[in-house]
Amino acid sequence: MEAYKLIKDTKPKKNIYRIDDLEEDLEKNPKEMFSVEDIGSTGISKVSINVQSATISNALPFQEFLFNLINEGKLRLIVDLTNCSFVDSTFMGAMVLSLKKIMRRGGEMYLITNETMLTSTFILTGLDRVFNTYPDIKTALDKLIYE
Repeated sequence: MEAYKLIKDTKPKKNIYRIDDLEEDLEKNPKEMFSVEDIGSTGISKVSINVQSATISNALPFQEFLFNLINEGKLRLIVDLTNCSFVDSTFMGAMVLSLKKIMRRGGEMYLITNETMLTSTFILTGLDRVFNTYPDIKTALDKLIYE
């Protein structure tokens, strides 16, 4: 609680909502934070991130979740980040490590992001050149299945 009080009293005030979101996300267990859905017989699996703030607190569980999927042979993943309003550098690092692992096995990983996240996070960090990003699942599937 001391960390929350310290952050709450600092500026800019517009970021305070992220602390509340983080506290809610910390109460979730990994099974609630991440889910996977196989998309028909395409061999593609959609991984949903069910937290508002993808941060250091859930980066390791996320990486372990993806590594388990890859070890199970799921080598075509679409990671849906549209529920997230914030992604920190540690969580991005977990995504990069997962991408490396899946690529070593001949697989591929794509991201679904909202426009704000793409601009503020991926373009500024240069990760838009590392990941293939799409605005929605339909666009991603069209690209993966028909091209």
